[in-house]
Amino acid sequence: MNQVALVFWSTFYDNIFEHPERPDNKTIENDDLLDRWVEQKGKEMEEMARKNSRNLKNPNSSAYDHDEVIHFDDEEFEDYVDEYYEDNTD
Repeated sequence: MNQVALVFWSTFYDNIFEHPERPDNKTIENDDLLDRWVEQKGKEMEEMARKNSRNLKNPNSSAYDHDEVIHFDDEEFEDYVDEYYEDNTD
C-alpha cells in the first residue's frame, strides 16, 4: 500500500513540476494552495474540452467560430493563388 501511495504522489508532483504553467514554490509547498491550483487547472481543461466539443458537434459552424482563422486580403490571396499554381503546374 505504501509503494502505491509513493508512486501516486511521485507522479503527481512530477506532473506539477513539468506543467507548462507550473505554480511557484510557495503554492507547491502549501497543500491547500496546491489543491486550489489543481482544481483551477481542472476547470480550465474542462472548459476547453467543452468548447472544443461544441465546435466539433456543429459541422455547419463558420471558420470564424474557431480559435484560429487565416485571413487574406485580396492582394495576398491573389499572390497565394499565383504561387500555388506556379508550384503545381506539373
